[in-house]
Amino acid sequence: MQAQLSLDIYHYLIACYIARCAVAMNGVDVIIFTAGVGERGPEEREVICKQLEFMGVKLDPKANTDAFAVEAKISAEDSKTLVYVIPTDEQLSIAIETEKACSNVEK
Repeated sequence: MQAQLSLDIYHYLIACYIARCAVAMNGVDVIIFTAGVGERGPEEREVICKQLEFMGVKLDPKANTDAFAVEAKISAEDSKTLVYVIPTDEQLSIAIETEKACSNVEK
């Protein structure tokens, strides 16, 4: 029961953060889910986007379920806001930034 409450709060806070950003930017064109939950969490994406329906967000249930760690559009055709999943490669990003930092060090 406490675990479900924690997940409900987590999903709610993510939806609130997206909504706050939308207010600050006077709307959004695209919402992108990335990293662990974004890439591998169709259930999480569904719950979060359900809370954002007031912004015109609508998911395509099949596209959302099929998008597991692959780049994909998961919004429905009639969604006012596009929703995508875009995988990340944190290890590659760290390696690239490390190489940049090391190349700037005097030898």
